[in-house]
Amino acid sequence: MESVLKKLLWKICLVYIDDIVTFSEDFSSGLNNLRAVFSCLRDAGLKLKPQKCRLFSRQASFLGHIVSEAGVQCDPAKLKAVRHWSVPSNITEVRSFLGFASYYRRFFRNFAGIAEPLTSLIRKNSKFLWSTECQQAFDKIRKCLTSAPVRSYPMPDR
Repeated sequence: MESVLKKLLWKICLVYIDDIVTFSEDFSSGLNNLRAVFSCLRDAGLKLKPQKCRLFSRQASFLGHIVSEAGVQCDPAKLKAVRHWSVPSNITEVRSFLGFASYYRRFFRNFAGIAEPLTSLIRKNSKFLWSTECQQAFDKIRKCLTSAPVRSYPMPDR
């Protein structure tokens, strides 16, 4: 998809594997952007499944985020698991939690500092010992993720 839409990427659309998100300032430019994307897909001999298409939405779920005119926020459906995440009982579970949480690290300051007690548990030759500091870090990360603000990110120059 990236090679098919390379001249349009970051200008009017974003692509991840087989997902395409187009964006525009207004309805008429949105129509023009869709025409351009459809033209590239047709030229490449690709087809869309109509039941998988959502047109003219004011927000979209994309890669675990909700993208809208207000900005980018964590997808509440993905974060539902965080509210009910049980306290890790071994290194593998800590790694799993940190991996999930660090995907959303841009939504709160000093993620590395907050996560340090948990990160220290997964270092080589570390012994698993769940401390008060670990519990506080776990609780703070869960709280930050479930109340993450909407953030605006400028589009990178490409």
